[in-house]
Amino acid sequence: MGARRTGIMLAAGANVWRQLCKDRVQGWRLVMEMLAWLQQHNHPPTVSGSTHRLQQLVALRYLMLFTQHPEDLQWRQSMIKLDCLKSLLALTDNENGAVVEMALHILANHVLGDQQMKFAVNIGSRLGKSFLGKLDADDKHPSIVREA
Repeated sequence: MGARRTGIMLAAGANVWRQLCKDRVQGWRLVMEMLAWLQQHNHPPTVSGSTHRLQQLVALRYLMLFTQHPEDLQWRQSMIKLDCLKSLLALTDNENGAVVEMALHILANHVLGDQQMKFAVNIGSRLGKSFLGKLDADDKHPSIVREA
């Protein structure tokens, strides 16, 4: 009976990993769809519609998760291809504080992981978007400084 119970526990553990992998793949697809949409629509700072805003928040949450490991080059190459920096810099002008915070978190992860990306963010922010100004503490976004 002990061997049978162990086999059931191992099968259940494998199922959890399978579900986690499936979740990450679906999250990656959602991120890529969001970035492609933002690129096609000239990187708007806001989106309309409650469903679209919710999808954007979920995609940004997954993107934060994916960018926490700067040594992973797959997401970096995909995001460069979709011109992610322009979209993220545009999202720092969003009226929703959660979107601004997540966009800055993702940009900070990019800057942390790659010197070329740091230069690109610096250039992008000098062309009309004040990235460094967003890191200053203020009443509207007090946790951005701690997050970045």
